[in-house]
Amino acid sequence: MTKDPRYPIVSSQHEIDRLATVLVDSWLAKDWLVRRLDKDYGLDCVVENIENGHPGGKLFYVQQKGTRSIQFDQHGRASWPLEARHLRYYDEKVSTPVFLFVVDVDAGRGWHCHVQAELAALGTKVADQQTVSIPLRLDNSLNDSRRLLEVVEKAIVAMRERYPGSLQASFRAGVEARERDDPDFTISKAEVSQGRTIYTLTPRKDLSFSINVPSAKSREVAPRIEELFKFGRPLELTSKEADFLGLSIFDKAKSDGMMSGISFRPEPSTKCEITLTATKGKGDHFSFTMPATLTGGSEGGLLVGKADDSPLGVELKVTRDAMKRGGKCNIQLNWDLGFWINKDLRSLPWIEPITKFWRLLFAGREISALVTLNGNRLIRGDFGKKKPPEVYRPHFELCEMLLKAHELAIARGFKIAFPESTTLLDFDWDDISVAFDIEFNGCHEQPAPNYYASPNTASDNAKTHELLAKGIPDNCSVGMILKPYVIQAFGQALDIGDVQWVVGPVSVSRTATTKEGDLKYEWFILKVQVNREDGIKDALMRKVKMEGLDR
Repeated sequence: MTKDPRYPIVSSQHEIDRLATVLVDSWLAKDWLVRRLDKDYGLDCVVENIENGHPGGKLFYVQQKGTRSIQFDQHGRASWPLEARHLRYYDEKVSTPVFLFVVDVDAGRGWHCHVQAELAALGTKVADQQTVSIPLRLDNSLNDSRRLLEVVEKAIVAMRERYPGSLQASFRAGVEARERDDPDFTISKAEVSQGRTIYTLTPRKDLSFSINVPSAKSREVAPRIEELFKFGRPLELTSKEADFLGLSIFDKAKSDGMMSGISFRPEPSTKCEITLTATKGKGDHFSFTMPATLTGGSEGGLLVGKADDSPLGVELKVTRDAMKRGGKCNIQLNWDLGFWINKDLRSLPWIEPITKFWRLLFAGREISALVTLNGNRLIRGDFGKKKPPEVYRPHFELCEMLLKAHELAIARGFKIAFPESTTLLDFDWDDISVAFDIEFNGCHEQPAPNYYASPNTASDNAKTHELLAKGIPDNCSVGMILKPYVIQAFGQALDIGDVQWVVGPVSVSRTATTKEGDLKYEWFILKVQVNREDGIKDALMRKVKMEGLDR
């Protein structure tokens, strides 16, 4: 149809834009509020989600483009050119997500993309360009409201990370929001550590909560709870292993689809040292000292030793009977090669003493373990077998190869680090050819030969013996770990990573009851009196064993 120039003319592009607006408004009418802007400076409208019949607060800008045809390739990809001046504005000035809507009015379809994210992915510099083509994807359809919401939520998180508010403001807002979640706690401290936001919670009043262990998990979980009671081993449980009842903050996490967890770390823990030596017999001698932590339980003490940057660790469980008159204890050697990943061969830490340790243990030599506290001997003992234990052959052979590679790297000036893969070494040097595959995931654990402990009965060691003999102290630290967690800041969501909740002090009740085949453990925070008579404790521990280990 020929248009008469004597009258005002509705241009073809104006008609396309009007039809595009009608289509967009119809697609978004149910789940979104669309607010059109009076003047277009590269932004046509503001869109906000509707949640349960109310404005949902998830806002973004839109640059809308209409067309009569757009072609996607065989991979479902297309592109749309935008002016560089607008892109520069979005990328450098606008902290709210900006979306591009492209509408094919003839086909009655439309697509969206987050412009700032696409610019970041392209790595495009727009300073000297007139236009930049922004990618579109066929699966990002404007007809799919759920898909649009997913992309918008990711865009909001990305822009918050790009333009964060002050850390102090985030903490203040997060504290207020979390205290509203659970009025039983006040948050007395907030800090960031190792990529996690940590809140320290203090109970406002005496309260109790319980952990319910499903029967399907009882054989796996109950022994770990028993270890907490008997020897003070730190305990961590997640919502995949148990239900946490009576704490609204966990209920909120569950309703938000988060995985929650709780950890018990007995306090006070005592810092000491464990020294491994081989002094008897002929041949190599070695001495290897590592820092250790001592915790106490109702039946004895647990010492866990680990040197920095070393794959070798020791775990020693000492019972009361062994302390009183000497006897058989449980010792476990932990071998975690992950501590040597990306270490330079020339400066491989602890390689000589650890190699000697595995060599002598495999040869059947007697190894001594000495536990000291502030230089004062607490307990010592020996372990070893006349016949070489085959279970240690891989450690012995691996360390021998590593030691040769270490010495050669020093002699020839090689600077080689381990790769983060399953291949530990693959060298082909003049007089050495080493290839050894090993998995770095997890920790190889193998019980050592029998360990016979000899306690020090000197009078000046009375206090250290008490540390091992006493049960779990009244004051423990309880950690509630919720991840991922979203903190509220300035009335909007700010995702600043995993959040760890630390609560304390608490008292622990050793009672265990069953209900419909499940285990239920009660934990009381503050001022709850626990009968600590030995007979009561022993009876309760037998009950935990009966209902947990022997089910």
